[in-house]
Amino acid sequence: MKRFQFLMVSALVLAACGGVAETPRVAEGPHDEPVAAGVPRAQVRVAVDLARRVGCDEAFDLAVYAHRGVERVAWELPSAPSPCTGRIATVTFVPSQLPQAELLEFMRRHALSLEVKP
Repeated sequence: MKRFQFLMVSALVLAACGGVAETPRVAEGPHDEPVAAGVPRAQVRVAVDLARRVGCDEAFDLAVYAHRGVERVAWELPSAPSPCTGRIATVTFVPSQLPQAELLEFMRRHALSLEVKP
């Protein structure tokens, strides 16, 4: 009986929603095109202080990944009591799309402080 009720409710929900949902479409454009493997990459290691909030590093990641020239942000384990203070990250980027100086300025806008590390 419970299975029948579940099937009936499911059928009603599908009917109300107009049937089975379509597969979501991904926006197409230059941001969706992968950078060729032969294009040079560079890395910069930075120490950042982020605004103290839950998910501070994830918020920074999302902001930085918004630029197509950023390929990867790799975080080291937090060494301070707060996961938002004194965080070290290595950022891999494509210099032909995003010069290092521009990347650093871009990241500074999303951090309380930023220092380049050796």
